[in-house]
Amino acid sequence: RKAVEGNPQEVLAEGTISASGTFTLEFPLPADIKQLTALRIDALPKDEAAAIKTPEAGFVLSRLKAYLVDDDDSEAREIEFEFAHCDDADPVFDPADSLRDNREGWCQYTRMFYPRHAVFVVRRPVELPPGGRLRLSMQFDHYGSGGTALVIQRGRYAISASPAWTALVQDERCQKLRHELAEVREARQGISGTATPVMAEQPPPFARRTFTFVRGNWLDKDAEVQPGTPAIMRPMPAGSADRLAMARWLASRDNPLTARVMVNRLWQELFGVGLVETADDFGSSGTPPSHPELLDHLALQFQNEHDWSVKRMLRELVLSATYRQSGAATTEKIARDPQNRLLSRGPRTRLTAEMMRDQALALSDRLSAKMYGPPVMPPQPDGVWRSVYSDAKWSTSEGEDRYRRAIYTYCKRTSGYPAMVMFDMPSRDVCVGRRFSTNTPLQALVTLNDEAFIELAQGIAGRMKALGGTPEEQIAAGYFLAAGRNIHPAKLHRLVQLHAEAEAAFESAPAKADRLASDRDTYALTVVANAMFNLDEILTK
Repeated sequence: RKAVEGNPQEVLAEGTISASGTFTLEFPLPADIKQLTALRIDALPKDEAAAIKTPEAGFVLSRLKAYLVDDDDSEAREIEFEFAHCDDADPVFDPADSLRDNREGWCQYTRMFYPRHAVFVVRRPVELPPGGRLRLSMQFDHYGSGGTALVIQRGRYAISASPAWTALVQDERCQKLRHELAEVREARQGISGTATPVMAEQPPPFARRTFTFVRGNWLDKDAEVQPGTPAIMRPMPAGSADRLAMARWLASRDNPLTARVMVNRLWQELFGVGLVETADDFGSSGTPPSHPELLDHLALQFQNEHDWSVKRMLRELVLSATYRQSGAATTEKIARDPQNRLLSRGPRTRLTAEMMRDQALALSDRLSAKMYGPPVMPPQPDGVWRSVYSDAKWSTSEGEDRYRRAIYTYCKRTSGYPAMVMFDMPSRDVCVGRRFSTNTPLQALVTLNDEAFIELAQGIAGRMKALGGTPEEQIAAGYFLAAGRNIHPAKLHRLVQLHAEAEAAFESAPAKADRLASDRDTYALTVVANAMFNLDEILTK
């Protein structure tokens, strides 16, 4: 580090800067200051104008120590600071942590846009030795992405002799408030709960400024832009253009787009395709609505009559004559309208990945009604799930957690749950407006061989066996449980044949069949139940 010419209190860090380092600075004490009550440190971007557009690396001052050194270097007395505060009313870390033995402290974490400052106050005024020096020891233990050192690369340092600082620290009301705050923080630590991140607006002095990109290059920024809406749309209400104003503008009755998009998503969920097929593109490059008047009518209902209630809107749709039609279609209808855009028949769509798991759980009678809590890891074959960028392992959940709804299944952004990814569950890398359904042999391999589906097939087999009767009666009852209708005689005959073949396989090699069941009847019913998972009428609604 070196002092800037003409300004000995300003210091720059140059060259190779290692993370987790300690910097020591010494300054001559001003001759006209006889005592020290506070130390102020200004952390500045190296290039303040450029940092507004492209932020620099921030800093975390983990430990600050200060010493008074006599002119003859005979003694170095440590200055004991009592209190610290910074220019941010809600800092990431408590600036007073810089005075304690830990890794946190006053910071601008992890990027710096603007100059920041903090003041460290002593409890009582410290007399300064004539001709002495001030020695600062600053430890920086944090580092950013890629091992970037988070240090004060450009700093300005000043001391004060004003008695107002120590008066503030010694003030009884101030001490009482600090003590109460410490007690509340300690009590808060004892309250169990789930940490939930909440988005908050930055105070205006620290709000990030936004600039246009020259030719789309995010490294080349041009004119500054302010929050607003495209000129083709209605302007936002007068006043603060923050997230709350944006939310109110989105849900305003003067904005027709939000209700139209939401209603289209709900229609897509029920019918497989939205009234506007390109649910992820309502612009001029998307497809026009197949029934524009219907879309307008439903959007107005959603806004007004149903008061933005998704539940009431869904009820309106599922009770409609259009949704309650039979999914059967003649050859002529399919030839004329293969995607059912004319809505001449009821919807026929494959269940989503999450619905397939939840349906199997419900049919097996093992679905857990447990709500909330951390994600769970249902059974799956060893070695299928591989965690990207870490050595994390799949630890199969036990007990009730094995059978929780798909929404609770552990899903890492870069490593989804393989069984659901195979059935077109999108990755969490980007948001998607609609899913595209595929049909591959790998999907059948999942439902036939995945440990989770086999275990749930055992549950269905147990339900069928508990019904009693002949194998034919048990299979027919199991099919009715799964499909909600009676089985076709030809299909029943084929499943009965599969049941007989499974019984024969068990008799010939009971040791191999032990993975599914320990007795012949349960084994055969499990094989049949597993086959049912692959029937179109079970995978389709």
